[in-house]
Amino acid sequence: RLCGVDYARRTLSFAKSAIRTWPTDEDQAYPADFSAVVKQIALRLTHIYAHIFHSHFSTIVALRCDHLVNELFKRFLLFVLEFDLIDRAELEPLDELVRNLLFQPPVPSRVQDDIDDRTTEPAALRAQRDAA
Repeated sequence: RLCGVDYARRTLSFAKSAIRTWPTDEDQAYPADFSAVVKQIALRLTHIYAHIFHSHFSTIVALRCDHLVNELFKRFLLFVLEFDLIDRAELEPLDELVRNLLFQPPVPSRVQDDIDDRTTEPAALRAQRDAA
């Protein structure tokens, strides 16, 4: 088992190494294990998202960027599900979140509110900093 940071680093290093072996020209063939490697990367990224939502979401909310993280994860989900890159069983621990992101009407964006309030430090983040 690895801590979240080490797992993320290894995943991104693995992905970067794999991508270097992929063809850059249209007439070149992809490696035989291309599909398996892409699925492995997608699975590992799913694990990273799960860790973020489980262990760091309160900080993300305090930073008022939860809507951005949710939107990134939603787009990731739509991509991996469209191309069948992960088994739906892998999403079971995130089932409620997945259902909310994929099957609920979108919540109005708070981006403008965040821009307007950018000079004001969120109270939760201020309290966390002061406690340290």
